[in-house]
Amino acid sequence: MNYPDDLKYTKEHEWLRVESETTVVVGITEYAADELGDVVFVELPDVGADVTSMGVFGEIESVKAVSELYSPVSGTVVKRNEELDDTPELVNDSAYADGWMIKIELSDPSQLDGLMSAAYYELFWATKYRRPDRPAAQNYPKAPTRTKICTTRQSPPTIRRIPTRTGRRCWRR
Repeated sequence: MNYPDDLKYTKEHEWLRVESETTVVVGITEYAADELGDVVFVELPDVGADVTSMGVFGEIESVKAVSELYSPVSGTVVKRNEELDDTPELVNDSAYADGWMIKIELSDPSQLDGLMSAAYYELFWATKYRRPDRPAAQNYPKAPTRTKICTTRQSPPTIRRIPTRTGRRCWRR
């Protein structure tokens, strides 16, 4: 997957490009576009509409599903990508360029600090969405581990180092 370094990312797979101190461009990542499949319709807010951080600002429909679009920041929509009305497949063809969705005038620029860099998003994606049929993230740090006393219904309690997020009942040591 391609993750441009000049963008910021969310866990919901939206990207954000800072154009000026108060204006940003928002779209969805290549991963989100690939997972959706062929995009057939994009519903975007009108210019002048207010959006809130992590609030729904529109919908995207593909041959597989309909998904909501989330705004990474709060502000006012100053421009929308009118080309998506006639050619929604731009989202699939050029997610980071012609497939952008809206431009927002920020109401609180400090919200940009809470978004992920390209490197962090790539690590997030690789650890959360890695599949057996995709290459493993060999150069990424391992998941955090702690020594815990763990038990399952089939085994007695044991002390070992395990990833912090497992389906077992564990107690910190």
